[in-house]
Amino acid sequence: MLSKKVNNVYLHQNYGIAGKNENNHVLKDINFLKDFYGGEDSVETCEIKMNEIVLENLINDHTNLVIGGNLDNQLTGVSYALKNRNLAYLGIYNACATFTEGLIIGSKFCSKKDLIVLTSSHNLISERQFKYPIEYGSPNKDYATFTTTGSIGVILSNRPSNIRLECYTIGDVIDYEVYDASNMGAVMAPGAYHTIIKHLKDFKRDITYYDLILTGDLGKYGLMILKELLKKDNITTSNIIDAGSLLYPLDDDKAGGSGPVCLPLILFKKVLFNKKYQRILLVGTGALHSKVLVDQHLPIPTIAHAVAIEVIE
Repeated sequence: MLSKKVNNVYLHQNYGIAGKNENNHVLKDINFLKDFYGGEDSVETCEIKMNEIVLENLINDHTNLVIGGNLDNQLTGVSYALKNRNLAYLGIYNACATFTEGLIIGSKFCSKKDLIVLTSSHNLISERQFKYPIEYGSPNKDYATFTTTGSIGVILSNRPSNIRLECYTIGDVIDYEVYDASNMGAVMAPGAYHTIIKHLKDFKRDITYYDLILTGDLGKYGLMILKELLKKDNITTSNIIDAGSLLYPLDDDKAGGSGPVCLPLILFKKVLFNKKYQRILLVGTGALHSKVLVDQHLPIPTIAHAVAIEVIE
């Protein structure tokens, strides 16, 4: 793992759009699709369109770089949205940890010019790519998370704002030999655990230094596993919440949300509306697998990246 302090990097305007299933009064200041297609002919072009809408609301005369990634093959959901925009582009992939990876990379390119960190996911694309198409009718297990449909981006710049990127920890690839692709919480919780421990050790901080630790998309059961791992080290967990657990609070049939868009949606469209959180540690978690390797009965490794932000009054 690698931890670094960051100087003079600030988060500015953000813009997001989410799917119909995410329209449940949790998220604020956001537009929602009416269905999984958003007026497009396919779910793939729907995800492209979501990213286009986000970019159109964030790109300005000072934008010179977009750093982005999503879950679908070859990052097409983001890449197609950037066609003919005359912008430098870095496509990145760390599964559901892609957004925090984007912030870390973006901190290295920050200048007086604006750069955009962008990510998205679509439930039906992920179901087909990592499990089965929904037309197959395969039932989900009780502990399976629900991939979030949406897109969100944020502007990074050296220009001061009230949200500062303060430091980060890049995670290792961790393997606890979990084989069940439905049990993403169990896969990713060890990654979050190792990164949080390393982050606190490297910066000589107690976990109570942070008003909030926001994990990416462990879901209800993954969050329980993470807290049990930390409790074994006598670390308090009262300030840890999970974006996936917050996204579908009224859906008893869901173990929570997942997807790289999950964490930034909850961060920008829920958490930052609460003024009591000033020191926030974002812990993006990702499962580094493919359906091919799962079918070959290989275990699923995971990674987590931590990014600390400070909200300045």
